[in-house]
Amino acid sequence: MNTTAIDVVLSYFARCADRDASIVEMYTEDAEFFDCVGPSLFTGHAEIREHVFEPIFTAFPDFRCDDQVRHIVSDRNVVMAELVITGTHEAHYLGHPPTHRQVSWNTSGVWEITDDGLIRREAFYWDAATLTAQLRP
Repeated sequence: MNTTAIDVVLSYFARCADRDASIVEMYTEDAEFFDCVGPSLFTGHAEIREHVFEPIFTAFPDFRCDDQVRHIVSDRNVVMAELVITGTHEAHYLGHPPTHRQVSWNTSGVWEITDDGLIRREAFYWDAATLTAQLRP
């Protein structure tokens, strides 16, 4: 792998911040995305796009996850990061109508990166209670 696993994840954060719909191309075809808040496991580009990126990019059109990375470490092809996600709640999300308020929540993730620089698995852990409280009218 010419780039480091951390480089791949930092590039992923940048593409998330750009709300780049092609972000799923950063994953292997059979990639798994584990979300600690159910339903918990999405497999492959179509499921990850439909259940992860489309909802969050629609609900938070100014979604950012690249500017508050608190920690990022790797051991070979596994990366762990702690970060803060921010965005303005502009569409239904998690059953809550838009509040048009700026929200933020803490997250952590673990990414398994292939030798080809693709994401094989992502496990995403986030503070659902804090976000949900901010989404209430």
